Amino acid sequence: SSILLLSAAGSILAMLGIFYAASARARGRLAGLIAAGVFTLAASDYRLQGNEANTELFMNACLAWAFGVLLRLHPAHVRFGLACVVGGLVSIASLFKTVAVVHAAAFAAAYLLGHRKGPGLRVALTQVAAMALGSAIPWLVAFGWTWARGSLDAMLEAVFEYNRFYSGIGGLGIGGNLVRSFLPKNLASPAMLAALPLVVFIVLGVLAGRRRRVSRSGCLVIAYVVASHV
Repeated sequence: SSILLLSAAGSILAMLGIFYAASARARGRLAGLIAAGVFTLAASDYRLQGNEANTELFMNACLAWAFGVLLRLHPAHVRFGLACVVGGLVSIASLFKTVAVVHAAAFAAAYLLGHRKGPGLRVALTQVAAMALGSAIPWLVAFGWTWARGSLDAMLEAVFEYNRFYSGIGGLGIGGNLVRSFLPKNLASPAMLAALPLVVFIVLGVLAGRRRRVSRSGCLVIAYVVASHV
């Protein structure tokens, strides 16, 4: 029953985060409802194991909420508190799996790229610095709490050593597995084919809103997709 409750709670948090992110930037509740509905259908596919209370479920819930807040950062003035929330949520995701630091780097790079010209760059740099500050807090709390309990070594082994081993399964190491993930046979694996409807929706959305230049939010979405694959 506890696993069922964890799965339900994680799924609801992720669904609400996706709704919050998709309804940003004047897209409205309809866009949020469609995105949340697509996530619900995808999470019900047993081949993707989205119905289980896996680590990725809680990591993705944190990332979805972080992305929603990131989309709401105003380019004209600093929102220090919100920027700290973005960093904090991504940092909590990285406590589940350290690979989420790739999302932190991708979000920061895409956000700066979208504001690289004009006076908005200084605001963007300040907000990225606030994200970095916010990202340090969960890790400091985790280190301090486990050290005080005398279980710091166990945390370091679980968070770093095991994830390093897990990422290197197959004998190719982390880098080798990353390169292999882009091979056609892995991109078209049975598990990934289950996500084909999502790809179709994405392509249709891009075609429907095609522009000569990629928007700032579009740049952030691309960064999210690339980081998630990594």
